[in-house]
This record gives sequence, structure tokens and C-alpha cells, in this order.
Amino acid sequence: MLPYLKTVLALAAIPGIAFATNVVTVVGTDDPAIDRPALQAAVDAAAPGTTLRLIGTFALDGERVLILTSDLVFAGEAIDDDGDGHSNEDWVDGSDNDGDGQIDEDDWNTVIRGVVDETGLPVLDDGVNGLFNRGLVVEGVAGTQTGLVIRDIFFTGHHRAVDLFPEWGTPTGRCEDRVFTGGELRHVLFEGNRFDNSQLGALGLGEVHQITAKRNLFVGNNIAGFLVEGGDVDCPLAGGAGADRLAIGTPTATSILSNRFFGTFGFGAATAETHGALIWDNEVSGSTGGLVSLLDEGLVMAGNRITDTPIGISLFETNGGIVLGNEVAGAFIGIEVDETRRVLVWNNRVSGALISGFSLTRSATQTTVFGNEIEDSFIGILLEFEGSGFKVINNSFSGSLFVDVSLDFDTSDNLVFNSGPTITAEDLGNDNRLLGNILLLP
Repeated sequence: MLPYLKTVLALAAIPGIAFATNVVTVVGTDDPAIDRPALQAAVDAAAPGTTLRLIGTFALDGERVLILTSDLVFAGEAIDDDGDGHSNEDWVDGSDNDGDGQIDEDDWNTVIRGVVDETGLPVLDDGVNGLFNRGLVVEGVAGTQTGLVIRDIFFTGHHRAVDLFPEWGTPTGRCEDRVFTGGELRHVLFEGNRFDNSQLGALGLGEVHQITAKRNLFVGNNIAGFLVEGGDVDCPLAGGAGADRLAIGTPTATSILSNRFFGTFGFGAATAETHGALIWDNEVSGSTGGLVSLLDEGLVMAGNRITDTPIGISLFETNGGIVLGNEVAGAFIGIEVDETRRVLVWNNRVSGALISGFSLTRSATQTTVFGNEIEDSFIGILLEFEGSGFKVINNSFSGSLFVDVSLDFDTSDNLVFNSGPTITAEDLGNDNRLLGNILLLP
């Protein structure tokens, strides 16, 4: 008997699995004793190029579903409500497919559910057994793994719904038993999914390259909707014994495109120590943080819309990048720029900031804030906390409740040109140049 046929017949005996040409159909039973083993078996048996067609609700048992095969597609059963060719439109047009008066997992054909406690919150890492409740996982890759697509799936109730960590493996699920494999993962696409009520929606760590999140919805996640991070990372030890720091590589070419982030208790999306990230056309609302860049190089953040978050956009030690054409409304601070180098913040619009439209802090090198519009904010642009080296040029203001531009006493070596009409300074600081403005001293 051919080996492939043996595999097909063996899998046919597992509840919930059926095969078609290059497609494996896995049917969720909403029973964790069946669903996670069946899904893992389908993944293990899949050859590169296979599409796993998932139908129904998959209740996981806290153990990860480990993915170590290239060129796999996890495809939910799509819902095209209005016939325009886009699936799962219930998060776009508000379709209540089952008529219960709310848009929830019952309105999706494919659900992967994690483990929640008695209050309905996701269970986190197990203090005895280590890593827990982490959904779909790529880790411990040997060499290069390429091609992973996850689309049209409702994820809910996970510690991390999708966890991509190719360089390190934890075969027992415990950080004490971690193994460095040095692998990398390339060409990943998340599209049309919903990540709901998880500690973190989707995470890429270290050597993950060309990862794209497009047209997903992230709702009610506790740390972040989507995070890609390099440098080093905590690995929590079992028994509550703290955490080790693991060195990881630098992600490249991350794209976060046309997603929606609502009600996140951390931030919507973040990149940290990545190269060449593109964050474009996303919407963030009602979250405790908006879009974050930390220690990135070559960042492009453009055309995003952020409303009702404490801080709309945060740039920390970003090296090389452009922040262009974003809109922030109803924040405490619209755009925060901290110790950046070679960054252009251009043609953004901030309105209704309760503290300041822009906050420029610590030392900057070749960082220019140019041609932005600030409306109805308490302070338009605030330079503080030893802010130095900024060029603030040709910005426009209307309806500032206190003043358009304010320089704190400890600022230095900044250029403020044609940005007014009114500027106040507690002290002119050291060697700040104020040109073409109307200066008001308190």
C-alpha cells in the first residue's frame, strides 16, 4: 500500500477529518477531547501545499497545535454576506447572521476557542506545567519554514491565539526545557480573521519575515491585538519562578494593513526592533493604546485612524521612518515622539487632544515635525522632558485651549519655525531657535 494512502486511511478513522485533493477538511465538534488531537493529526499529516479547510467550532484543551510544515493554509468557512467577494463581512457591515441581536462567534462558520476561566477570561500560562492555552504555534523550526496562511477564522479565549516563535522550541511546553534551533519563518498571511477575548491575538517573535496581517478584526484583547518583536523576550518559568530572557533575531518586512482594533486593554498593534515595517490604513478605537513603534528601523506608518485612545501613536527610539497622513482624535496625547533618529512626522491631523496634539521628548536626531494640523487640543505641540534636536516647521493650529506650542525649561537645541501663531515657554531653555512665530512669555 502506498504511504500516502496509508496516511489517508489512518486519518479517516479520526473523528472530524475528511480528505479531498490537496485539501483536508476538518470538522470541529466543540469537544476538546476530539478537536485538538484531530487538528494536530491533520497538521502532522499534511504535505506542503495542503489547505486545511476548517468547519465548525474547535474547542482546544490548552495544548498548542504545533505547525512545522511549509506552505500550509488554514482556511475557515467564509461568509460573504453581501456578495462582494470578501468573506466574514459581519465585522465590517454588522451582520448578525443568527439573529440573536449580537455579533459573536455564533455568526462565524469557523471558530477556534481556547480555555477560559469561570469569569470567561482566557486562562494564562500554567504555573505548574508552563506554557498553556496558545492556539496555533510555530516554534522550534529547523532551517527555513515558508508559507503559512490563516484566514476566515474566529479565535477566542486564548492566552495567545497564534504564536510564531521559530528560533526556540519548548518540546514539553516548559521554558526550562527550551531548545535553540535557530530556524526562521517566512511569508505569513493573516486575512479576514477575528481575534477576540485573548491575552494577545497574534504574535511574531524573532526570525519571522514577510509577515502580513490584512483585514482582520481584533476585539477585547488584553495586551495587544497584533505584535511583532525582535531583540529578546521573556520566557516564563513554571512554578512562578520568574522568567528568562531569550535572545531572538530581527523581524523584517512586517505589514499591518487595513485591520480594525477595538477595545484592546493594551495597544492595538505594535512592532519592536523590526526592520522595514509598514503599518497602513488601520483603525484603532476605544483601546488603552493605539499604534506603537519601539526601536524599529525603516518604519512607515501611514493613513491610520485612531480615536478615543489615551495615546494615538507612540514612537520610541525609532531609527529611520516616516509617519504620514494619520488621523488621531480624542486622545490624551495624539502622537508621542521620543528619542527618535531620522524620522519625518508629516501631514498628520490631530484633534481634541486633552493634553497635547504632539509630545516631543528626549533627544532627537534629524527628526522633523512638518506640515501637521492640530485642532481643538489643550496644547498643540509640547516639547518637554529634555526634548532636544527637533525641527518643528510649518504646522497649523486652530482652537488650542492653552497655546499652540510650548517648550519646557529643560528643552534645548530645537528649531521651531513658522509654527504658531502663539508659542509659550517656561524658559527658553538652551539654544532653542524660534523663528517666524509669535512668542508669549508667561
